[in-house]
Amino acid sequence: MDLKRRAIDMLENARDSLKKGRFWLRLTCFSAHQAVELYLKGVLLDLAGSYPFTHDLRVLLDSLGEDAPDEILEALTTESPLHRVPLFPINGLQGVQR
Repeated sequence: MDLKRRAIDMLENARDSLKKGRFWLRLTCFSAHQAVELYLKGVLLDLAGSYPFTHDLRVLLDSLGEDAPDEILEALTTESPLHRVPLFPINGLQGVQR
């Protein structure tokens, strides 16, 4: 499956979670972020044949070489407290052996 199709699936997943009341904010935000990330990578792959190996949306957007609207750039540079907590924490789990 190509990246842009996967991105659309992730966005639909995030929307469905909100519509159905399964509002686990971290997972919904993660799905939305993945959707944007995968779509940008798909566009870069189509245009340039490769993309930077990063999860930073600002870096991916900058790689397109076009000026983005100020609202988008501001949204991408606003730090969310959700970025400080891993979705699947590795440390601190009780009873889990590595």
